Amino acid sequence: VVLCRLLARAMAPGGGSEWGLGRGQGLKQVVRERVLGEMIGASVGALGEDEWALLLVDDTTTKVLSATCTVSDLVEKRVSLVENISKKRQSLPNMTAIYFISPEEESVKRLINDFPAKEQPMYKKACVFFSSQLPKAELERVKRASTLIERLAALKEINLEFLVLDSRTFSTGTPQALHNIFSESAKPSGTYDSEISCIVKRLAS
Repeated sequence: VVLCRLLARAMAPGGGSEWGLGRGQGLKQVVRERVLGEMIGASVGALGEDEWALLLVDDTTTKVLSATCTVSDLVEKRVSLVENISKKRQSLPNMTAIYFISPEEESVKRLINDFPAKEQPMYKKACVFFSSQLPKAELERVKRASTLIERLAALKEINLEFLVLDSRTFSTGTPQALHNIFSESAKPSGTYDSEISCIVKRLAS
């Protein structure tokens, strides 16, 4: 696991501005506020007073969410259900879905498949938040999904693809990093490049 400890000066008064840390705020609190406020709060806030939303995640963002907030936190924000986008799900055409997913091809395909052109869409509207930068190829795929575009209430790269461990420490969530980078077979097999790419992307987020 690659762990990165923020510099002590980031926790000093005014020292964390470049990370978005205010006076007395730790990394975990900042990430929590972004998830519950910038993503979920803003999405649910655009609904009617009595309306609830559901939250869809993939394997990557499930870990990010679990390290950030609790089920009670989500319920307080009027999220009635959390589901994995890769699992078989019940259609809820009267509800708005908040998608917090990684920009991987498989997750983008599942997002688009929830809004088929010739069938009833799975959900009324979609608020989509990607955990890191969306590749150009996947952006073009989304643009071509006309039914999804019609029901798209939000589309944003929220840049949260790391696991918060405490107020100053986070992990890139790559438990095989040492082996994939330093083993004798790493470079010939291609695991070196893919592992470095994954770590860099998550650090950049």
